Amino acid sequence: MTAFLTRRVGGVPHLLVHAKLEGGFLDRIELAPTVQYTAANHAERIGDDRPPFLDFVLSADPERVRYDKLHSEEGGRFLNAESRYLFVDAGESEAPLEAPPGYAWVTPGQLRWLVGHSHYVNVQARTLLSLLNTGAVRL
Repeated sequence: MTAFLTRRVGGVPHLLVHAKLEGGFLDRIELAPTVQYTAANHAERIGDDRPPFLDFVLSADPERVRYDKLHSEEGGRFLNAESRYLFVDAGESEAPLEAPPGYAWVTPGQLRWLVGHSHYVNVQARTLLSLLNTGAVRL
């Protein structure tokens, strides 16, 4: 599962990004969606050891879910690999404007600008951003 939490700040749509270092990165931290979760990788994690915001995304009221679809992983590059991609509206109680360490609120425009510079935005975040760019999702 891959999800961006969304909020409006001063009327402007924002996405909660997660600064992450993952295997295969070129010694850099890349901006990722709020939640990246593969059940098999986290099967034994409970409570505070679970990825932040995961439980909120999993239990989100359907009225707050702006997009929820299965996509082929990296456009089908990985055989039979699929991920659930979501945009979920959050409020102050679920995702405060004072983001926790490693997270930041950015506008879609800021993220688009960073995509133009290699290795700042991970592939999952780029996939979600493409949904905004095509109009499949409106914030």
